[in-house]
Amino acid sequence: MKNPAFALFQKDDPIIEAYKKIRTNLIFMNLDSDVKSIVITSPSPGEGKSTTAYNLAAVLVQAGNRTVLVDADLRKPMMHKFFNVPNQPGLTNLLTENLDINEVMRDIILPGGASLKIITGGTIISNPSELLGSEAMFEFMGKMEKTSDIVIFDTPPALTVTDASIISGMANGTILVVERGKTSMESLRVTIDILNSVKSNILGTVLNKSSRKKLKRYYRYSTHKA
Repeated sequence: MKNPAFALFQKDDPIIEAYKKIRTNLIFMNLDSDVKSIVITSPSPGEGKSTTAYNLAAVLVQAGNRTVLVDADLRKPMMHKFFNVPNQPGLTNLLTENLDINEVMRDIILPGGASLKIITGGTIISNPSELLGSEAMFEFMGKMEKTSDIVIFDTPPALTVTDASIISGMANGTILVVERGKTSMESLRVTIDILNSVKSNILGTVLNKSSRKKLKRYYRYSTHKA
């Protein structure tokens, strides 16, 4: 599988610079409020949420932030493919088998030598929504917030299943990924309504796949106040 992040880590790459702008916005947000756990989701599949989570976590750790990337898309986990590591043990194993966090956390060395910690999805289970809403998941998120600067959760699309809204209700903030020419205003509106119903703190949106001719806006971040 083609690596969606490492090939982009070139000096002055405009796409990476766009991610760095998102990173800067998050850092400034933390000056006013303690945003340590962030859910990345999208209205529908294929809008770039996993790639966004992957690259955002990478630029955060490269700036010296203790960052953990958690694959919470337990139905279609992708992070193990991105990093070319085994999917097991991962999050489901941690929550159901009483494993220690260190048993499922992996260190990935990024270009430049920074170390990104990741937790893959783990064994595919039949009841991901129930597990993500469990006390074990709540306790896990609390531990991660205490031992990390920022924890990024890649979750399923919000309109497809309830998983994203469950985690969004527990996390400090949520970033929505939408794709130009694909995401409709109606699906975006319904997604925001769903997240608002669980009192999710929507930090902003990422516009994915804008015109390649406008490189500096390939990934555009904007704050959203519902």
